[in-house]
Amino acid sequence: MAAKPKSPTAKSATKDKGSVKKVNFLQELMWVFERYGFSQVKEFISDLERDVSSNIQQEFGLQEFAPKNPNQLFLVGVLPKIFSDAKIFSSNEEIANFSEDILKVKISRWEKKSRLELIGHIVCSTAQADDKKLEQIATALKKLHSGRKDADIFLEKSRQDKKSWNEIIQLLLQSDQ
Repeated sequence: MAAKPKSPTAKSATKDKGSVKKVNFLQELMWVFERYGFSQVKEFISDLERDVSSNIQQEFGLQEFAPKNPNQLFLVGVLPKIFSDAKIFSSNEEIANFSEDILKVKISRWEKKSRLELIGHIVCSTAQADDKKLEQIATALKKLHSGRKDADIFLEKSRQDKKSWNEIIQLLLQSDQ
């Protein structure tokens, strides 16, 4: 025996219940915002996200793989983005030179490797880099990759003047950009 189709009034009653639930939810949400303030609710959400992230890391044992050095973590995230930017590194040779001069990571036969292979090799090698050197590089790259127009102009001028990456890093470390 087939189930009876719902009558039009039954459909509208179900629809009304859904609307009532939504209205009730929004009213309660408004009460929370009025009671605690929007900024405090945002803070609660951030705390909850941090707790959830921490719990996930503990549950899966991910913290043992996380680098202890925050500069290492920063560089692992930023280096691929910077190396992928053709305005900063227009060729694989520039990436290989940066790697050797700044990170002290020599890449054999770099001319036979793709850009992505170079980036992967360099990022994996940051785990063995000197902490003090990583700190200097991270500080300089934060200034370079700040998204500010003057950082782009500085980089362009340095590249036109044929400055080495070592000189550029030193200038960035000395500048107040």
